[in-house]
Amino acid sequence: MVTNLEQLKQMANKEIEIPGWSVEDKISVKVKRVSLMGLAAKGKIPNQLLAAAQQVFTQTVKSETSLKDIGEVMELVAEETLVEPTVKDLDEIGLELTDEQKIILFNYSQTGVVELERFRKEQSNTSSNQHGPGVQQKA
Repeated sequence: MVTNLEQLKQMANKEIEIPGWSVEDKISVKVKRVSLMGLAAKGKIPNQLLAAAQQVFTQTVKSETSLKDIGEVMELVAEETLVEPTVKDLDEIGLELTDEQKIILFNYSQTGVVELERFRKEQSNTSSNQHGPGVQQKA
């Protein structure tokens, strides 16, 4: 039996939990997976960012790739991935996605829920947020 369009639509958008703006907070958002190659083919990735997008996609970021370019690619993917609330919705109330949120959204866009499971396991394995014995304390 062929999957109908309504089922496809429901399958395309997922509600996931990502970190909030403080360490202990989590928020639920609706997301969809996106294709970097699809974004490039549709002209949604500006020419000057194509090299950075390719390096992010293949995980071969070179030292000459600017952090600004990588940040713009991550921002673009977050905008395309986040369905509800949208990045524009967050901007309107004065919130900006954190780096951690952008990385999780990027990873979700490329690998789906598999990457989120790794994040959840890492989060559940933390016994405290205290520095280890080898970290120098503030002077």
